[in-house]
Amino acid sequence: MRFVEKISLPATILSFLAVCFLIALGVWQIQRLAWKTDLEARLEVAYSAPENVLLAKRDIEKLDLAYGRFSGKLLSDKAFQAGIKLKDGQPGHDLIVPLRTAEGDILINLGWSDLKPEDQTLQAFEGREIWFEGLARKPSWNYFTPENQPEKNIWYRLDIPAIAQVKGLVEPWPYVVYAERSSQMSGNGLPNNTRPHLSNNHLHYALFWFSMAGILIVVYIFRFLIRANPQE
Repeated sequence: MRFVEKISLPATILSFLAVCFLIALGVWQIQRLAWKTDLEARLEVAYSAPENVLLAKRDIEKLDLAYGRFSGKLLSDKAFQAGIKLKDGQPGHDLIVPLRTAEGDILINLGWSDLKPEDQTLQAFEGREIWFEGLARKPSWNYFTPENQPEKNIWYRLDIPAIAQVKGLVEPWPYVVYAERSSQMSGNGLPNNTRPHLSNNHLHYALFWFSMAGILIVVYIFRFLIRANPQE
């Protein structure tokens, strides 16, 4: 028999690397599944909180996210745009306005808007006592998130210390509140955030990648092991 001689070394190496890569993709999807499942559970806990509860900084300082009400004076003159966002095909931004509370300033994300930060509609609320209700969460971004452009008042990465320095915020909370309701602004279409509903298909993706790895192994066996060692 010439079993060893008939096996292609380059094909074996490439097949091995491809199988490893496919398995790695499957493992990554399993990790994403665990992360997404945990996040869904924490969202469920956050949204099960009693309604109309005014949250203090000490209530949520150890949490990544919490749902509740935040009250203070709106600092419309410090508003800014966050990223680029499409809604029904129309370009806009998340409009973010700091809220001055008794415990420091917190960023309020009003949701998608085509308003400019200096728009009079927004300026009309400057200094008013107002509450917002929504999901507070600590901001995060990844390597692909564009760099901020503070000179244009556009922030892609919600880097709270950097924003606080540029905007002159006082004792900023480490959260952004994705407001869903407010005491005064609802008639202007703001805020317009809604409860996040997560797509969690990672188990299907994991099974797909593992299946591809299995198929490649079977193809390799038939091509290089069985055919390379025929019955004589």
